Amino acid sequence: MGASGPARPGQDTPLAVSHADTVSIEYTASAILTEHGWTLRVEGVGVTSVRSLDGAERAVRDMIETATGVTTSDAVIIRIIPR
Repeated sequence: MGASGPARPGQDTPLAVSHADTVSIEYTASAILTEHGWTLRVEGVGVTSVRSLDGAERAVRDMIETATGVTTSDAVIIRIIPR
């Protein structure tokens, strides 16, 4: 995994983030506006799309669960970065 701490701009890979006694996994999705909505890309995981950013976090969580087989939970932090 990556380094501890907050995501750096432009970073799309998951990080292990420590909060007291817990460890969270953080994914950053690049959101690109297209003619039909938003394309969401998580480096090393995949690409999905949504009509509006309101559904972006759920779409990214679904994609991560499908690609990795791991259930996302409160311990998984999702950041959506419009570009």
